[in-house]
Amino acid sequence: MALLGAGLALAGVLTGLAWRIPAVERLDRRLFARINEGQYSTAVDGLLRLLRPLGTSWGLLGGVLGILLFQGWREAALLLAAAALSGGVERALKLTVGRKRPFETLPGVRMRVPAPTDPSFPSGDASRAWYLASAIAFGLALPACVAGVLFGLASLVSYGRVRGGAHFPADAWAGSWLGMGMGLIWVALAGLLSPA
Repeated sequence: MALLGAGLALAGVLTGLAWRIPAVERLDRRLFARINEGQYSTAVDGLLRLLRPLGTSWGLLGGVLGILLFQGWREAALLLAAAALSGGVERALKLTVGRKRPFETLPGVRMRVPAPTDPSFPSGDASRAWYLASAIAFGLALPACVAGVLFGLASLVSYGRVRGGAHFPADAWAGSWLGMGMGLIWVALAGLLSPA
């Protein structure tokens, strides 16, 4: 499971970096414009705003508390440690790649979220949302329908970062796979802690 997680995280980041190819960057920008400028009902934008905290540090803390309640302090501490590692990887990528945010490079971006000040690639909110979704879904061996809801929520958080004007689609893509991969790594490590 840990190798699968590492492979998914690496594949997601590498495919996300395809935006550096001019044709892919043009596609990424066009897709961003469609999502950001599209006409949605206010209910859709309201839902995306409502779900945004799931990708923040507060959402992560809620996930840690949930694991503490359902699995125990060791697994919760490990979830927090793996989240710190994931955040460190995300931060290192942001600083190394240094991709500018859409609102810094494109005219007329409609901001629906507060404007972040750090680089754009990969999306940290998408990474945290997918990290929690995969860790909780697979770590607690939840039924497929419940796991599907968690992954749907993580998808909406990722989509909301693009709709909100904070990220290009490739940023959200890479962050999502990074988070999912790190969640699977946590599941593997938590399994090692469980009594046989």
